[in-house]
Amino acid sequence: MQPTEPQSTITPDQSTGAGLPPASPMQTPPVVGSSAMVAPPRKSRKKLLIITGAVLGVLLIGGTASAMWWTSPQKAFDDATSLNQALPKGGTVKGSIVVTPAGSPEVTFDFDTKYATNKMNTDLALKVNAGAVNLNLTGGVAYEADKSMFFKVNDVRKTITTFAGSSSGAIDQYYGGLIDKIDGKWVEMTSSDLKDLTKDSGADLSCATSTFTKLTTDQSYLKELSAMYDKNKYISIKDVVGSEKIDGRDSMHYTLAFDETKMKAYESAVKSSKFMQDFKKCVTNESSESTSLESSPAPQGFEIWVDKWSHKITKVMLTSDSEGTAVKMTAVFGYNDAQAVTIPKADTQFKDLKSEVESLQEMFMPASSTEEFSLDSI
Repeated sequence: MQPTEPQSTITPDQSTGAGLPPASPMQTPPVVGSSAMVAPPRKSRKKLLIITGAVLGVLLIGGTASAMWWTSPQKAFDDATSLNQALPKGGTVKGSIVVTPAGSPEVTFDFDTKYATNKMNTDLALKVNAGAVNLNLTGGVAYEADKSMFFKVNDVRKTITTFAGSSSGAIDQYYGGLIDKIDGKWVEMTSSDLKDLTKDSGADLSCATSTFTKLTTDQSYLKELSAMYDKNKYISIKDVVGSEKIDGRDSMHYTLAFDETKMKAYESAVKSSKFMQDFKKCVTNESSESTSLESSPAPQGFEIWVDKWSHKITKVMLTSDSEGTAVKMTAVFGYNDAQAVTIPKADTQFKDLKSEVESLQEMFMPASSTEEFSLDSI
């Protein structure tokens, strides 16, 4: 026997309103004003606003504190001078070295370097303010690891003429061929040339350069050297000068102090480092002093500028004054892992210069002297 649908006990006249269907006995129609249709109480909404405000406040305070910590002078300095910070893979270094001897002409050496992994190209300029006659030479040096080194000097003949005066004709007569091969020309020294040039000193220049290049790729080098420095931190902040713009980058300016005792301790520790041991392998002549690490005096003035946000060094300035000769070196650093570096095409091979020099030696020197002296011995 199937169950029958329950019959409503409410007549149409007893309905809740005109046109509304009769309510089911199992369901009570919602009543306007009942709890099911009422908005959340004011207290709940206020509580939600307080919680949201508190969370935002914590985030704001935490973010501000974090930014203040990150941009604090000490934090920026510690990061900038830490060897744990990986060396850049590419970028630029632009600056000058000015030497002012007492009673002698001022010498200015400008450099503009672009570098990337295993590549480097530097524009050079030498200026000597000698009063009546000034020397201005420009040139360049380029290098590609395990391949070649290039160098160039511009205006060689013009410079000789300026300084030699009436004697320049005789110089050109004998050395004109050599001058033609180097004046404004890129001279290439292959890895083989470099090896031959340094063999008598017991040093393998290609090996040494390759070892130094590994400082940017071998983390074990940096990790060990960093640990040694952390034990002997010989550079500290002497004064925070303030904030300055360096090539558009907000940078903190510091003057630094040196602890020479800790500096000597660090240099002593470095002698036993993996980096130094690998470098020593590039020297086959055990009597050679080329791998010795001599302690150098600290500069009298040392200032650095550090980017507030990246914590990378943006500028360095060193000054010293010894025995009447003042030296000032400044360098501004740029960072770009994708830095483009152009390696020049050779105009002259170094071996061709050797042939030219050897011909001049045969012309001016006795045979016995020529055998004892060669370009390889320079």
